[in-house]
Amino acid sequence: VPLGLNNSRQGIEVEGRTKLPGEDMEFGVNVVAPRYFAVMEIPLLRGRDFTSEDRSDAPGAAVVNEAFAARFWPNENPLGKRFKNGGAEWRTVVGVAKDGKYGSLGEGATPFFYVPLLQSNERDMMLEVRTAGDPLALLPALRREARALDADVAVTLTTMEEQMAVALLPQRLAAMLLGVFGLLGLTLAAVGLYGVMAYSVSQRTREIGVRMALGARAEDVRALITGQGMRLTAAGLIIGLVASIAFTRLTSSLLYGVGAADPVTFVGISLLLAAVAALASYLPARRATRLDPVAALRHD
Repeated sequence: VPLGLNNSRQGIEVEGRTKLPGEDMEFGVNVVAPRYFAVMEIPLLRGRDFTSEDRSDAPGAAVVNEAFAARFWPNENPLGKRFKNGGAEWRTVVGVAKDGKYGSLGEGATPFFYVPLLQSNERDMMLEVRTAGDPLALLPALRREARALDADVAVTLTTMEEQMAVALLPQRLAAMLLGVFGLLGLTLAAVGLYGVMAYSVSQRTREIGVRMALGARAEDVRALITGQGMRLTAAGLIIGLVASIAFTRLTSSLLYGVGAADPVTFVGISLLLAAVAALASYLPARRATRLDPVAALRHD
């Protein structure tokens, strides 16, 4: 099963190619039956799928992925090329499948190949079933069919959604941990900004009193104090964005379906921080407009 816990690797020998010193020639392999690629919706970019003709008495066959073909036959047609995977029999490449995720969602393009079930001695197999309806509703029928074939066979059924939940567990735990630290950082930033602005207001009490005594409106005072806080926020956001972009490679392995430098994420978080900063600046500004100008002028 893709992204499962039971992953197989086999050493290979490519026809006409000498192994380089220290070169890793072990790659992931999956034993599959005909129509596996159609059921799993893995596009075949070249060649064909396995068929019932790929039996044990037929020439060895294999389907490789894009990364496998690019590594061993760059700028060549991989169809018809041959390699061995642990046995004495050469396997001919009959198809090229699109690259996928085999061990984890964060992995890059990894060479991988498939061999037909009828040419393998694999005994521990998984049955992949695609349904147009609710997969949970199909599980009882699958269990009955398996027991009808052999009542002594232990049957474990799961959905791909449950399978993906296991595969995504490390990323989800990391995201939760980073989210907690992010929320803590946001809270500390808001409290810190509020404290700075409250202290600034207290130090400028006399100035505010003079401004209000000379006719400054409450809106002008709020704009003055809030503007100062937002200028500090803008400087912090610029520094934070530059630092975040510089360290995006450290988080790329934890992300799936979104780039480490995703503009939507950066813009959204910047707007959120700006909103929090605006609120933290507005509260001291509102308090400043409630000052009695006479008391403010007497303030030491």
